[in-house]
Amino acid sequence: MKFLISSATAFCVLLATPAVWAQPQPGDYSPVKYEVVEELDRSAAMRDGVELMLDIFRPKDEGRFPAILQQTPYNKSGGAARAKRFAARGYVVINADSRGRFRSGGDWDPFSPLHKTDGYDLVEWVSKQPWCTGNVGTYGLSYMGWTQWWTATQSPPALKAIVPEVAPPDHFLNCPYQNGIFVCWMMDWAGSMSGRLPHAAWPGPYGGFAVNREQAYRQTPYIDFDKSRKYLPTDWWRKWITQNTSAGEYWRGIAYQTPEDYARVTVPSLAITGWFDANFPGTPMNYLGMKQHGGTPAARQPRMVIGPWEHIINTQREAAGVDFGPQAIIDWDGYVCRWFDFHLKGIDNGVLNDPPIHLFVMGRNQWRTATEWPLPEPQFTKYYLHSGGRANSSTGDGTLSPEPPGAEEPDHYTYDPDNPTPSAGFTNGHIDGPRDISASAARPDVRGAAHISHERRSRQRLSAHAVPGGPSRLASSVRRRAAISTTALSDWRPAERTRT
Repeated sequence: MKFLISSATAFCVLLATPAVWAQPQPGDYSPVKYEVVEELDRSAAMRDGVELMLDIFRPKDEGRFPAILQQTPYNKSGGAARAKRFAARGYVVINADSRGRFRSGGDWDPFSPLHKTDGYDLVEWVSKQPWCTGNVGTYGLSYMGWTQWWTATQSPPALKAIVPEVAPPDHFLNCPYQNGIFVCWMMDWAGSMSGRLPHAAWPGPYGGFAVNREQAYRQTPYIDFDKSRKYLPTDWWRKWITQNTSAGEYWRGIAYQTPEDYARVTVPSLAITGWFDANFPGTPMNYLGMKQHGGTPAARQPRMVIGPWEHIINTQREAAGVDFGPQAIIDWDGYVCRWFDFHLKGIDNGVLNDPPIHLFVMGRNQWRTATEWPLPEPQFTKYYLHSGGRANSSTGDGTLSPEPPGAEEPDHYTYDPDNPTPSAGFTNGHIDGPRDISASAARPDVRGAAHISHERRSRQRLSAHAVPGGPSRLASSVRRRAAISTTALSDWRPAERTRT
């Protein structure tokens, strides 16, 4: 199959402008003060009678304390260390196994709408315990970011603040579907999560499902992966494949990013992500959604932190061989504790005076603050693809220029699904950081256009950072408009314009 790509493709480039440079600082927050008592495998009944299992970590002293809840499908015991750190500072922390996972009752479906009502019921159950003041917050990473937003859209009265960390957006914007295209690594995740306990079919990441992924994708229809890839019996996998539009009933039930959903969120949010987080789109989307549609004035004042990290945030100053310096690591749990000190304990610690946004600027390797998103000061410049018909590979004649193209020959490449372009920079589906992607760019079925006039280069932040004679590093995504035609028969009929 041959594709013709129009040379009138536009790129948007941000021009660097002055900023307020400041690292996120937690300031004063509750000190370690208490011994911690553990209550393991407590149960809480949901509205349908299903019991979820909880581990509770609380100060040993008598009295009532505010509570922090985490609802996880990855085993409640995995969050014990963090829970103890907060309990020692005067919080009761509750880690709950999600419905159908580990020791909790019920049937497991990652995207059942019952997770929304379970979140509500857990918050209200916690608030009524004798050790709780009635004020409840939530925290948690990745899937646990989802559970927080799902819970918040139910408006439980006792919920006062949330901290969604690397939370994905709705399911057709990132995973399992990236703007409508199925994300292959989610098949590995589905296999490893197909039962009550972690399921391993082979040795290796994601229960070994990532090891021979490429070979399997070429041999088996996706809908049959549950059989050919040794998933445990499940009925939700086929819903993922057959209900492949966002209008499907299955996905509508768990969506949380509509204006109506945001309007039901009445509490303030503090969110964090990394520039190389595979679930990056969720955090800025939710920041804007809450600013525009949040259900209360407090909800319409969200906070956002974006650092130079992958999906596992704030653990390393280096990514893919690039050292971002010691300032890349911040006291994030201190930041979270100070947030909860204000919203759950009522301590007047100045949180409301903090800048709403902190961003790490790569290259300069410094933090900056902002009051708006998208940043108000950048100027957008359209760049157009040009070539003499030989833009293929990094050694081709492709260029980027602000001048629109004239009468230029189209570029051709042969699309062979049995020889796909490797996704350099990704391990097990997650972005590894600013990896060198020059090997992929050398292929003849990759259209390269990386030649830009020197006088403009120092003012730009581009999707691929190119060093003359050195590596081309993955930095971020770009916005692109493209016209594509094919000489082969196709049943692909785009219903709407898609941002890529």
